[in-house]
Amino acid sequence: MKTKPNKKNKQRYCYISGSISNATDEEKELFSIAEEEYRQKGFCCYNPLAMDSVLGLTSAKCVEGGSQRAIALKRDCCWICDHLPLIVMLSTFSKSSGSLMERALGTALGLEIVYYKPNNKALQAARAAVHADDNQRRNEARA
Repeated sequence: MKTKPNKKNKQRYCYISGSISNATDEEKELFSIAEEEYRQKGFCCYNPLAMDSVLGLTSAKCVEGGSQRAIALKRDCCWICDHLPLIVMLSTFSKSSGSLMERALGTALGLEIVYYKPNNKALQAARAAVHADDNQRRNEARA
């Protein structure tokens, strides 16, 4: 089933959902890998792990609950409601109350939900792209 473009600007959106709190580095890498794969398919991707970094939210702050977690959850839910994206569930989603909430929101809104499993070729290509981006950022920071 194909995701219908947003009627406002014909752009296809996807939201990447998975466990962030207490996730291993390898599990966190899945966010970037899925993001890269869906960008190559023409989607404008929302990666909540990357957004947390931009806003200075850490997994530890969000695990504690309270205002930091509320800020992250509100931001993510508002983006889903505003963009009506394809919801891409990573394999770690069942460990996260936030991911389960995002899946429930997607279901309530009638959004398409897919369960992401990268194939080896996509995994290798996406990892190479992620590492290339990381190297570029490091080089720009040094300059």
